[in-house]
Formats: sequence, structure tokens, C-alpha cells
Amino acid sequence: LLRDIHRYEETVIFPAYEEAVVGSNANLASTRRLRAEHVEDECFAGEVTEILLAIGHGETVENPEAIGFMLRGLFENLRRHIAFEREHVLPMIG
Repeated sequence: LLRDIHRYEETVIFPAYEEAVVGSNANLASTRRLRAEHVEDECFAGEVTEILLAIGHGETVENPEAIGFMLRGLFENLRRHIAFEREHVLPMIG
């Protein structure tokens, strides 16, 4: 799901944003950063998925604090990314 959302953003949302910011004060480097965040988020989500699947298949949780830290890290990154898009990208593309 995350990969599909990122693909949609990269093929539909970001090109519309880049077109809208040409000639404005907005920064085109933002989409480069957002694309890089997509790669990082997908890697992080892959690690979380592996751990959750292992737990779902009955493996013992040896360090629940570490899993909680990973989940909070992933969710915080996603929240920050979405907040930036809501504040900067979406207003430019209407």
C-alpha cells in the first residue's frame, strides 16, 4: 500500500506540484527530498513488516521496546512527511 501511494505521488502529485511552482517562490528541491523520504520510509516499513510478520507467525518478542521504537519512528516520519505535503504541496496544486 505504501509503495502504491508513493508511486501515485511521484507520478501524479509531484509533477503537478513541480509545474505549479515554476515561476513561484516555492522550492523545486522539495520533491527531491520527498522522493528520498519515500525510499527511506519504504525501507523502514519493510523492516517493521518483517518483525510484525515474525510475531504473527509465533516468534517470541525479545525486545518489545525496540519494536515500539521502530513503530514510533516509522509513524513519526510518515506524519512529518504528510504534514509537509499538506502545508506546501497540496495548496500549490489546489
